[in-house]
Amino acid sequence: MGIHSPSRKVPTLNSVQDLSGVTFGHKFPKHGLKLLHWLANEWIEFDDERQMMAMTDPRTREFGFHIFHNKENILPLLFGDQSWYFEVGNLHADGAEDLPFNEANTGSDKSNTDRIIVRMDSSQVVGEVYITEHTPHHNSFSSESTYRISRGLIQHLQNLEENVFLQRAGYIPRKNESPRSESRETTVKILRKNESPRSESRETTVKIPRKNESPRSESRETTVKIEDEDFPRRSSSTWDSVCNCVIL
Repeated sequence: MGIHSPSRKVPTLNSVQDLSGVTFGHKFPKHGLKLLHWLANEWIEFDDERQMMAMTDPRTREFGFHIFHNKENILPLLFGDQSWYFEVGNLHADGAEDLPFNEANTGSDKSNTDRIIVRMDSSQVVGEVYITEHTPHHNSFSSESTYRISRGLIQHLQNLEENVFLQRAGYIPRKNESPRSESRETTVKILRKNESPRSESRETTVKIPRKNESPRSESRETTVKIEDEDFPRRSSSTWDSVCNCVIL
């Protein structure tokens, strides 16, 4: 393993909430958050010793990986020849067409600013993961836009679907694009104990939309069965008024 200089202290992001407080990949057509979710789920795995392992060797340049020389010193300096920085996220790089998104579906070249840098301590062992932003006109990287991603956050992203992660991280989609949030539709079926098979069950549907939900978003249905014994006895004429429920 190479020697890493502590001279450059990079802030660490430990949670999705931390990610929501930075500009990296947050607004269409930027692709950084999608890139990070892809990296955590499709390119990194953890071994039994909780080491991050790369599923492909970045030296092959698959997915557009290439050497990052750290000319601006935005990351700790590396000494020796056993640790290297590799960059991914440049949509113009050879091999980037293998990423699950490209300029065609992220918008324009304005999306081509987000980068992820990994420190490789061998051909497979991933020592660190960083996010940063490239400034095209200056062909440089800014230390103010550079953050370390903790191993705990990488593991957490492996348990989140992309749409859930983007929503929690505060991703702003394309204008007029339907948000991916789901509405919740709860169906409460009230069945009397020992109810005759031919009797009709009473079903109440309560739609609970999320804040700023698009009318076109999909609904999700939950059925809750509540038996008659859970309620005080009422006459049949007043049964319809038993479930005056407010579901939060």
